[in-house]
Amino acid sequence: MKNLEKPEDGAEIGLPRKGEPCPASGVTTTALAEQGNPQPPARRSQTRFDKPFSRAPDSVENTETINVGHLLANDITETGSFDIWGGIWATTFGKVMQALPIPAFLLDGDAEVIVANRACRRISTDYESFRHKSFLGLVPDPATAKKIAETLQQVFGTRRSAVTEIVLGTGRRKIWGRLTFRSIRIENSRFILALLEDLTAAKVQLHRNESLRKDLERLVELRTEALSHVNESLQCLIAERRRAEEEIVERERFLSDVFACIQDGISILDNELNIVRVNPAMERWYAHRMPVQGKKCYDAFHGRPEPCETCPSRHTLATGQPSCETVPLSGPDDETAGWLDLHTFPILDSVTGKLQGVIEYMRDVTDRRRLEDQLAQAAKMEAIGRLAGGIAHDFNNLLTVITGYCNLLALEIPKDHSQYQKVNSITRAAESATELTRKLLAYSRRQVLDVKTLDLNWLIRDLEEMLHRLIGENITLVTSLGSEDARIKADPSQMEQVLLNMAVNARDAMPEGGELAIETANISLDEAYARIHPGVQSGPYVMVAISDSGHGMDAETCSRVFDPFFTTKDKGVGTGLGLSTVYGIVKQHGGHVAVCSDTGRGTTFRVYFPLACEEAELVAVDVRPLSRMGGNETILVVEDDEPVRRVTCEALQMLGYTPLCAACPEDAIALARSHPGPIGMLLSDVVLPQMDGRRLFETIAPIRPEMKVLYVSGYTDNFIVHHGVLERGVHFLPKPLSLDALARKLREVLDGE
Repeated sequence: MKNLEKPEDGAEIGLPRKGEPCPASGVTTTALAEQGNPQPPARRSQTRFDKPFSRAPDSVENTETINVGHLLANDITETGSFDIWGGIWATTFGKVMQALPIPAFLLDGDAEVIVANRACRRISTDYESFRHKSFLGLVPDPATAKKIAETLQQVFGTRRSAVTEIVLGTGRRKIWGRLTFRSIRIENSRFILALLEDLTAAKVQLHRNESLRKDLERLVELRTEALSHVNESLQCLIAERRRAEEEIVERERFLSDVFACIQDGISILDNELNIVRVNPAMERWYAHRMPVQGKKCYDAFHGRPEPCETCPSRHTLATGQPSCETVPLSGPDDETAGWLDLHTFPILDSVTGKLQGVIEYMRDVTDRRRLEDQLAQAAKMEAIGRLAGGIAHDFNNLLTVITGYCNLLALEIPKDHSQYQKVNSITRAAESATELTRKLLAYSRRQVLDVKTLDLNWLIRDLEEMLHRLIGENITLVTSLGSEDARIKADPSQMEQVLLNMAVNARDAMPEGGELAIETANISLDEAYARIHPGVQSGPYVMVAISDSGHGMDAETCSRVFDPFFTTKDKGVGTGLGLSTVYGIVKQHGGHVAVCSDTGRGTTFRVYFPLACEEAELVAVDVRPLSRMGGNETILVVEDDEPVRRVTCEALQMLGYTPLCAACPEDAIALARSHPGPIGMLLSDVVLPQMDGRRLFETIAPIRPEMKVLYVSGYTDNFIVHHGVLERGVHFLPKPLSLDALARKLREVLDGE
């Protein structure tokens, strides 16, 4: 919409006659009639237009309340008949229209002005001359006139109305207004009523306000410029003070940063043990009791109503000397969540030297104490393991003699003889003692392993039926095996022993029945886990978890659960070596075992074995009977323990072999050189005086290239094994020797199986 402009003096608008083109829009007045204007009544040609306008009343008298809405009604009905072109001012409609305070026009379908009310003087003093002329001639702007013509075409003959804001006028008289068009019916003829609401005053006021705004902006700019000069002078006056304040703030910020970045806890107390300030580390430790500022230290940190008996801060306040003590770190439930080394230092006034408070410096030593406990436990387990290994070595030699002679007596005494049952009782007792020594060797990690790459999931599936029979019908076995290959390097028989021992331990924890769950998964132990578990290397592992729903264990019991001969069972029930054996086997395989338990909530053991990269081997036990138990070969026996040597040679003779007995490596070498016939095998103890069994075989092998070797031992060092794992191609038979095991192993080695 264009701005309102004053026309030049003497300028007038010539209104076009009907049928002539409008100078503003180029639209003829006849064009509107062609859009559907009904033909006027025949009496229109007889109408005289000069009389009604000259007799237009100056005011409306004796009429009802004037309502502009009446003029916008779709239909207007008058009682009686009248000349629409000559007597309109005599009607109520005409009176209301004439009395309107705003300009109003009645237009026909050609946009020709039929009548205009007195308020049109605002547009032109000669407003009566508008009659019979096009309304579009009152629109100065051609583009606006064209839009008005289109609007009139849309409104005419319909019930819709249209509103637009335009500049309207002739000559120098122009007003800015809101123009409303409405189609109305008078005596079956359609007309357009145009009402113009004068907005000129509002627009003028708007322009005046804009001018005032610009003046105010200029005034503000001038005042701002003046104030800027004053501000510059003030800036110079406060510059020194600001620099001093910045130095103070910077110093305070530096000290605060140092205070905040210290990972150990710091708290500052006054002389009454009130907490003045703490650093973020203390806030993290005691987040469950924040805020602590303003509280007493013994209340905020320890939840006590009175000071601690041995309080380092009280000692420092009393003596002015630093102090140190290890104190518990309380958790959300007021339970000990860790341990802190607490150091206290006095705060002295730099001028008077008066004691003003205490600085408490706390360091979290929970991990250190845990590691110390774990190292102490590991050292204890290692010492017990060494002792157990040494005992097992000597005990196995004794059991070899007992078992060997029992086996020989059992072959010589008839089964119906009265002494046969006594020999069998001795044999069973020796077998029980043998099992005990095997557990001790497993715990001490000195048993010999026959390592293969196996899938732990396969092994668990093969043992599942045996586990069902072992745990009983009142316990439900649930297995959840991982989808990935659980490949580990392990001795299959030792892995079976681990699983069976764990299952038995879980069964004993559920005397009234429950659920035993076995789960496997491939996981990765990170550096953080390895850091708090000594001996654990980070990397990929196969985890097997054995969980029971039994009565559980308290923290003290959990700390001793792997100790040999420690048991919570009744006296005389069990040996207390089941979990100790598991611990030794897992450790010898390079694994890690952890226990999680709580009284009344069951127990979970998690065993971790290093993940193997090789393809798993199918492990099957060969139970085929030997074609023969004895033989006729010559066997060189080297054993420094005389009773063991004697019973071994007697057993070989009973099996049909020819034994050559030597008490030391020197005698064995001499026999190997002097014996005229072939020697099929060297049967040697691993640990011998002068040299070990392996070096002995390497010395004799050039003399007897056809000779094979079988090593026996109560326990072994790294002579024939590497870290407890039997080397490929080496044959080994653990003590104590039974006649059946010796016979089978001899034929296996001699026949090259």
